[in-house]
Amino acid sequence: MYNYSINLSYREKDDTTYRKELLDCFHMNEYNDDIVKNIGKLYSTIKDEIEDIIAAIKPHHPLTPFNGVEDSDCFMFLFAWEYFFELHEFLVELHKKSKLIGEKKTILLNKINAKNK
Repeated sequence: MYNYSINLSYREKDDTTYRKELLDCFHMNEYNDDIVKNIGKLYSTIKDEIEDIIAAIKPHHPLTPFNGVEDSDCFMFLFAWEYFFELHEFLVELHKKSKLIGEKKTILLNKINAKNK
């Protein structure tokens, strides 16, 4: 479902690299509606592990003032250029059940909180 072996390099390159690496992480060759479905499936498998991350995003999500926002929408927000790198690193460690899970989660949370101050 998700390719944890990708080494992201888009930050040193460009938006085209970001889009390609995002697709590569979901084993896709072109952007279509399947990416939304795949992100939703990934969210379903890890939602219990990221409640605090979702809680950090929710008050700052662009849709919150209007109709509120679903947790899955907050997760999708993490695939934006700004957060994707840290999210990916967290997902890799979560998948490996590594000792670095907490550290990578803290890095992602710090990025979210710093961006929303």
